Amino acid sequence: MKNYKLSEITLNLIDGKHGGCSSVKGSGYYFISVKDLKFNNIDYSSAKEISIDDFVECNKRTKLEIGDTVYANSGDTIGKSVYISENAKNVDKTTFQKSVAILKPNKDFVYPKYLYYLLKYETPRLRKVSSGSAQKNLLLDTMRNFEVSIHEKEQQKRILELLDPIDKLISCKIELNKEINKILSKAYSYYILGEQQNKSNIWEKISLKDILEFEKGIEVPTIMNPKNIDDYIRLYKVGDMDEELDNKKGEYIKKDKSSCNKVIPTDVLVSFDGTPGKVSIGLEGCYSSGIRKIYSKNNKISKSLIYLIFKSTQIQFIINQYSTGSNILHAGEAISHLEILYNEDIYNKFAKKFDDLFDLLVNNIVEIRKAIEFRDKLIPLLFANKVKL
Repeated sequence: MKNYKLSEITLNLIDGKHGGCSSVKGSGYYFISVKDLKFNNIDYSSAKEISIDDFVECNKRTKLEIGDTVYANSGDTIGKSVYISENAKNVDKTTFQKSVAILKPNKDFVYPKYLYYLLKYETPRLRKVSSGSAQKNLLLDTMRNFEVSIHEKEQQKRILELLDPIDKLISCKIELNKEINKILSKAYSYYILGEQQNKSNIWEKISLKDILEFEKGIEVPTIMNPKNIDDYIRLYKVGDMDEELDNKKGEYIKKDKSSCNKVIPTDVLVSFDGTPGKVSIGLEGCYSSGIRKIYSKNNKISKSLIYLIFKSTQIQFIINQYSTGSNILHAGEAISHLEILYNEDIYNKFAKKFDDLFDLLVNNIVEIRKAIEFRDKLIPLLFANKVKL
């Protein structure tokens, strides 16, 4: 292995624009921030769109291309990264804000995706050399002068042969879950909401609190990322409900304090404080008081239906309508106003058709997390030469 500065193994290492751009919805030109970086791609669903003139000006700096690594360089998100693969969308219409750095690999020294994995390996050291008191920042000069050890090209290739299939599997399951969510949503619209328009069926208006339990979470002292992790269990807060699948940060509590309010992957969690209306599945641990675990009394409604009911426009509207507060929103009052039309026979038929698909959705989330955990244990072993290649 040989030592180089990052500037020596990259053709360019630059961050995004220092300053803002005016929003122009529908332009199709994107101004990406760290919040838009997901596990395997850039998420454009809520990304800021800007004018073509602003894009052209910003793009002179970033010039995103296939094979680049996009790397968060600010605050707690330092190390969040995306590899720009050949399947990436909007590559020629994407530029960045200053919280994101773009590294272009010098292929004479590194394979493009090797650089991506190298940065994952070096993230703990990169965080240590970041500067700032209130919020840490990884300065460009610091990154450019940061010294790394790289393998010979043949060894790099072998490392990629081990790691890349794991990432492809994870990406495949993420895409599969997107399709499963679409199918479940359409099925709910057709088999439940559509049937409610059928006057020949008898529908009963019921309050959800009469057939569902809304089990509130707990508030106990927590610790961030404990070293002796086996003695602790994860405590999810509202901000963690839509966390990245590969997010390692989080708060934990001692296992002896977790006798109640446990959550398993198939449980449906809904937030009623902070950001009311978030719906999550696939989590395992405990949950805070801003969240309710929702489950059926007397098995009246399956978990798949609970999940879809709380993601529905109708229920989200009611939760939003009863959200009050100036700084922090609270929507506990909404629980008394949540109503649905209920037909036991139709709900049971839906569960028989789609519970297995919901279980597959949950199982994929669990398997994705396990695959990420395995990959992230393998990366330091490979880059520290503890695995024979």
